[in-house]
Amino acid sequence: MKNVLMVLTALFVSSSAMAYDQKPTADYNFRFSPIGLLVGSIGVDLSKAITPEWTVGPELNYWKFSLSSTDAAYTSDYDISSSKIGVRANWYKNGVYTDGLYVGPSISYASAKVTTTDALGEVTGEASGLFLGCLVGYGWFWDSFNMTLAGGAQTGLGDTKVKVTDSSGETTDVSSLSAGVALEYNLGWTF
Repeated sequence: MKNVLMVLTALFVSSSAMAYDQKPTADYNFRFSPIGLLVGSIGVDLSKAITPEWTVGPELNYWKFSLSSTDAAYTSDYDISSSKIGVRANWYKNGVYTDGLYVGPSISYASAKVTTTDALGEVTGEASGLFLGCLVGYGWFWDSFNMTLAGGAQTGLGDTKVKVTDSSGETTDVSSLSAGVALEYNLGWTF
């Protein structure tokens, strides 16, 4: 896994220094998730063209919401928050910001926290870690507006435990799933 991380890091570092002969029609692409906005999540990324086929840039996500508790042991809703910051590259088969297949490898740091209360006080669950992901999808690009749809997978790197603190202050580590499916539907603008 360390080798994969080193190769991905080398790609990000070396690709920004590469010069390219053809200039894409735009240098940047700002994208957001409209489905995420419907459920209260803010997810954005900004890509910069670095070669005729590659882009690289930051991605950010923040989500805060509440779920009703159906468990009689808890006296309040579950308050849930999560955040993610990462770096993502995109390889476009037909060239940067052109209709067609794209592949998007990424590395990110994510954290999540759940808080509720029981009869004695606050109960929390927290998890965080590094994640490696890759999406494969299709992009549609018009003058400056674009839309992308993709699916793929992500996996945690390193520790994948959730730290649970009960109302008495006692902490327990619980194993969690470190791999999963990743989906993307974004709207964007090139400039």
